[in-house]
Amino acid sequence: MLKKLFVVGMVLSLLFGCSSSPKQETANLDFEVSLTIDGSTERVLTSEDFNKMTFTEVEATLKKKDGSETLIKAKGVLMSDLLTYLAVNPSALSVVALDGYEKEYDAGIISDEKTILAFFNDGSKLEDDGPIWLIAGNQSGNMWIKNLDKVVLP
Repeated sequence: MLKKLFVVGMVLSLLFGCSSSPKQETANLDFEVSLTIDGSTERVLTSEDFNKMTFTEVEATLKKKDGSETLIKAKGVLMSDLLTYLAVNPSALSVVALDGYEKEYDAGIISDEKTILAFFNDGSKLEDDGPIWLIAGNQSGNMWIKNLDKVVLP
């Protein structure tokens, strides 16, 4: 009888104890990203906006100019999910860092399953060169943007 009660208790704890959905991790972050649409319309997305989107984990290898490689375990929002959230479907876009470094991405890179706006690496907030990186996981390191400031849609 005790064994049955134990089993029933374990099943109930699994059903009810694990049923809550995980909380998005941006709640304790404070950041914003500027969006320029059609060259003039400015919109600002905050951590509150990103909390409404689905977070994804991506592993990618950052290949540096000196030949060294670093494994990145990023967590954030896929670029394709961000564009779906904004209800836009550009054939290309530009991303600008705080220091003015800018890169253009075509539709193939935008829709790639490893192109992500990352807020976390290996479970920790991106403090250095953060709080947001654009990781183009299937591209070389010069296509990654640290300290992301702005996304420009044509």
